[in-house]
Amino acid sequence: MPVLPEDFKSFYCGVLGVDQASEIEPLGEKTSKVVRIIPFRFSIDDLLSLIPKDSDCTVISDDAVIIDSGTVHFLSRTAEFADGKFYILSIPSYLVIRYLPIGNVSYALDLCAAPGGKGLHLFDRFQRKKPVILNEPSQARRKKMLSVLKTYGADCLAVIGIEGGRICRFVVNEIPLIIVDAPCSGEAGLISDRRKANRWSKNQTYQLAKRQFALLCGALYAVSVGATILYSTCAVSPMENEGVIYRLIERFGDAIELIDWPTDFWKSSVVQGANLKPIEMSDNKRFGSKIVNSALRFRACDFGEPFFACLIKKIRPIYPKREVRPCSVRYASNRNGAGYRV
Repeated sequence: MPVLPEDFKSFYCGVLGVDQASEIEPLGEKTSKVVRIIPFRFSIDDLLSLIPKDSDCTVISDDAVIIDSGTVHFLSRTAEFADGKFYILSIPSYLVIRYLPIGNVSYALDLCAAPGGKGLHLFDRFQRKKPVILNEPSQARRKKMLSVLKTYGADCLAVIGIEGGRICRFVVNEIPLIIVDAPCSGEAGLISDRRKANRWSKNQTYQLAKRQFALLCGALYAVSVGATILYSTCAVSPMENEGVIYRLIERFGDAIELIDWPTDFWKSSVVQGANLKPIEMSDNKRFGSKIVNSALRFRACDFGEPFFACLIKKIRPIYPKREVRPCSVRYASNRNGAGYRV
């Protein structure tokens, strides 16, 4: 097990509180993942026939199983994985899209889309009949994501490359659903790798929190009235999670409300008995009952990786100060079509 630097441990014990300090304890290799089948390409039975009989495997829905780290390694080397018949992702990443309320949503925007797993999952939830626009400002990450989409037969989706916080320069009060899976500290990687932890500084989480807030504000301007934003990170730091939502409520007040996760989420066997309650207080700042009662904090001890998720509903129109310049995005309905960019 790696030994974490004292300044790292001290900072996180301070912002998390002593009773939450276990969130930064190394877990070693004993982490689980979800394998989600791609509809029309593979079935649960096909997947189960591929998994070794001595593997730790649990079916959790009609499209997914949870597997141990050893089986992850085995499946990721199969021809079926290379052919795009199933996708491997973290448990929380699967759950928040599986139970994301989509209702009569006509299309969606994934604002920080790379590597593409959440957008692909949502596209499959749309039965591949409604578009998901995938935005990724990094050219290198965008190029890799286009390759992923091609592997999974979803290269018809529109792929754009703008700074996410600037989305409201092009569209305001219009998009019916936005996912903001924001860039974050990703402490799971730091905790498991001493070299990464040694390069860490507390300024990192402060700067990321500013960026996350800008992304969320841009999304809030762009989303339509009555529509939902899913905000998520794989961070442990409350500054990047509860703190960002707290600032959003402070700034926009009654223009937004936090909404509860669907009943089906709480009925899932995966979350039974787990502590999903957000942190109530950090740095002498009490986040309030709205955040504590509505948001989700997935802890690594229960789900293999840390994760935070919150559903935000826009109640009334709001407008940015900058002039909006509308920009159209085309979508190819042909499954073999190219990914359009604007």
